[in-house]
Amino acid sequence: MPKIGGSKSGRNEDSASQDSEKLALESSALLNAEMWALRFEAICEATSDFVGITSVDGSFFYLNPAARSALGIEDDEDVTLLDSVNFFDLEFYSRVSDAIIESLIATGSWSGELRLKHRSGRTFPVSQVTTVHTLEDGSPSFFSSISRDISSTKALEETLQHQATHDRLTNLPNHSLFQTLVIHAISRNTRNGLATAIAFVDLDRFKSINDGFGHIGGDEALMEVAHRLTRAVRPGDTVGRFGGDEFIVLIEDLPPGDAEEIALQVATRITDVLRVQIPLSSSRSAAPASANLSASVGIAVAGPNSGISGDSLIHQADLAMYEAKAEGKDRVAFFDDALRITTDHAIETAGALSDALLQRQFEVEFQPLVDMRTGSIYSAEALVRWRRPDGRLLQPGEFISIAEEHGFISSIGEIVLEEAARWGVKWRESIPYFIVSVNVSATQLLSPGFLNFVSKALSESGLEPSGLSIEITEYVVLKDVNSAVEVLQGLRALGVWIAIDDFGTGYSSLSYLRDLPVNAVKIDRAFVTTIVESERDRGLLATIILMADALDLFCVAEGVETEAQRDLLLGLGVVFAQGFLFSRSVSPEKITELVADAVTKTSR
Repeated sequence: MPKIGGSKSGRNEDSASQDSEKLALESSALLNAEMWALRFEAICEATSDFVGITSVDGSFFYLNPAARSALGIEDDEDVTLLDSVNFFDLEFYSRVSDAIIESLIATGSWSGELRLKHRSGRTFPVSQVTTVHTLEDGSPSFFSSISRDISSTKALEETLQHQATHDRLTNLPNHSLFQTLVIHAISRNTRNGLATAIAFVDLDRFKSINDGFGHIGGDEALMEVAHRLTRAVRPGDTVGRFGGDEFIVLIEDLPPGDAEEIALQVATRITDVLRVQIPLSSSRSAAPASANLSASVGIAVAGPNSGISGDSLIHQADLAMYEAKAEGKDRVAFFDDALRITTDHAIETAGALSDALLQRQFEVEFQPLVDMRTGSIYSAEALVRWRRPDGRLLQPGEFISIAEEHGFISSIGEIVLEEAARWGVKWRESIPYFIVSVNVSATQLLSPGFLNFVSKALSESGLEPSGLSIEITEYVVLKDVNSAVEVLQGLRALGVWIAIDDFGTGYSSLSYLRDLPVNAVKIDRAFVTTIVESERDRGLLATIILMADALDLFCVAEGVETEAQRDLLLGLGVVFAQGFLFSRSVSPEKITELVADAVTKTSR
């Protein structure tokens, strides 16, 4: 049998061979590790990211060149002698340290934003990933971090954030930021037992600056206004721009007992500084130019226990500003109990208007227009009334402005136009030249579907276009001249009459009348009321009539109440009029009777 096993010398040779192979493997592994270490170091040395390795006690093991440069550490400096904590923005770190430790314990890594510190003390933001490396027993051995400077990214974010919250022209807080500031101010002042005030500033007649100096001049004026407002308020108050020619001031930390007085002082300084002429270098002419400005300011004050929201306080100041406008502009008005009652009434009325449209609570009366030589009717103006469920009949002055503000005016106007067209057809059966007139607001005239609706109303009622007159005020045209003229031209193309209502109270001029496609002017009652007593007013009225004649416009006098007024108007050459001397507004059935009377007179 062959022997099993080998000689002793053979076993020694095998053992030596195995040891040699093991040593070769270990040597190869070591060389391989050194090679990868060199590769790792080469990568770390080349990257622009900051690579760092730290011990569990916080001292550095390694920092690549980019990290050294960012932290102000010299190339030949021994980083193992440096404590990493000295290179953190500790104030920032204290806010995130708990989250970092929690994440490292739970997952072994953390990523997020930190602020590092250069040796000079300058801090800068980084995006960092930190990993904990552990021993076999799970205890931490060292930490590695890779960071990237995000200063440029943060700067861009801050720029975008600033642009999103500040007005680009004036660099003041915009509408969005200002609302947030007001909310915080009310909350803070409530805790401290103090009052908060808002001053809403609207520039008077700013449109004239844009028209006279162009938008560049307008922008220059707005920047100067922003500068003056900022100087006029107290330290700690905030000026913002709401848009257009509207500015707003947050007045904080007011003793409740003195809040209104202090707010008035601030608002008075604002109106004072804005009355001073504003020089404009961007004038359209070569000569130096300046603009005259004034402002209407509304103030709302909230006490420490008011419970009011920021939006509501701003809205109250806005309403007070409109009150200042209504009182004559260039003044200050407070939001008070009287204005609160008016506001509450407007809100209640707006809600009721919505129901009124659904339930068709609106009625149309008509006021006759007559030939003053005979007293016979030739036309009628449609006037809307609101029949409340309790039987009360409200006049337009009690609800039209609220309807306009809350978006109901176009729907109400459609009801009036439909009724006017329906009755106009009936009256033209007796008087073929009879015209029914309908007042139209700026909102209606400039709404996209207005022309189509007029055309539809004429078609469905059967009223000839020449039997309808659309009455507008000068204000309606001036609100948007180009758009208004386009719509008026469309109405004339249909064959509809156009009349300027309340003529003489706005911006009456030959130039704008010459360019408007109108057929008639209705002289405002203000010129008629005083013509008997005032020779000067008779002269003004005569001038208006001459202007209308020069432009071949049909002329109607409004508000004729006495025979003396009628006789003077006839002497001046005005034949047609309306007013209480002839008739108040009446039902359409009564107009039918007047039409029949006119026909009877004519047939005699």
